[in-house]
Amino acid sequence: MGEETSAIPYYRRAIENGIEGERLEAAYIQLGSSYRCIGEYQYAKDVLSTGMEQFPSNPAMNAFYALTLYNLGEHKNSVSLLLNTLITSSDDEWLKKYERALKFYGENIDGVWK
Repeated sequence: MGEETSAIPYYRRAIENGIEGERLEAAYIQLGSSYRCIGEYQYAKDVLSTGMEQFPSNPAMNAFYALTLYNLGEHKNSVSLLLNTLITSSDDEWLKKYERALKFYGENIDGVWK
């Protein structure tokens, strides 16, 4: 919506004031994403990392974290996380068929096998 800068204090206050459950989960995503949108990548990484510790199975949190890693130049970690998130959060038959290989290549993204 383009209101990231003005939204940040509200997300921070909500977290500081002890919201819980799904609202807290969303606040971490929204705060981290807002920081990323305004170029505050380290803040975004810190917020999303904390959110991931509390909500480790949230694929949206992982995706925003992966975007942030990309912005910080951590391309390998970004792609690995995106692949893992895609594999673990999808029921797509093709992804399931190649799950083992995709996990391996995601962890060894720079590998070359001759």
